[in-house]
Amino acid sequence: MIGNLVAFLLLTTVHASGRLSHFDKVFFQTLNGLSTNGMVYSAAAITSIGGSSIFWLMIIAVVGVFGLRKRNLLPVFELVIALALVTIFTAGVKEIIMHPRPSELLPGFAVIHHPDSGYSYPSGHTARAAAGFSVVTLNSRTWGVIVTLVPPLLVATSRVIVGAHFPLDTLAGLLIGYLSVQISVSLIHRLRAKLPVRISVFDTNRSTLK
Repeated sequence: MIGNLVAFLLLTTVHASGRLSHFDKVFFQTLNGLSTNGMVYSAAAITSIGGSSIFWLMIIAVVGVFGLRKRNLLPVFELVIALALVTIFTAGVKEIIMHPRPSELLPGFAVIHHPDSGYSYPSGHTARAAAGFSVVTLNSRTWGVIVTLVPPLLVATSRVIVGAHFPLDTLAGLLIGYLSVQISVSLIHRLRAKLPVRISVFDTNRSTLK
């Protein structure tokens, strides 16, 4: 938890100083310039994952069903709290940093997806993907690392390709997502430890999706 927090604070400090702005713009131009017709449709589909409320409600429902079958609803609470923390953190940082979208700083570059409102840093879509997929595969030895990393990275890349974010926005989103999960898990376990009696849905077997 401390490592992700320190990394995010350092990244935000450097980002606010403008020292990486040239790198950020060049990297954005490179990825955004790779947009082909096939890649455009793929990126638009992938980027919608991070922002779709219906998608995440479905994921919560699926995790809940698997949790009920195993008499373990810890991941459901962890997922809901993590996504709530992501919303709070990203909204707060956006208002503090107030970094413009690529379309405002680099007119003429492709904004393939429908234009997003608000500030650019950090990427909320990427943060939600990082948090959501991390909780879904928490303690899963089979798919844990792959699902925790690959879908969020795909969403992060798609956000740059469609012209919605700079690369550093998505990197910050990844850090916020993983940090939110760590905070959520810590809060749930502290609460569980203080319960006067053990509740069946809080069993120690925490794996849900294998």
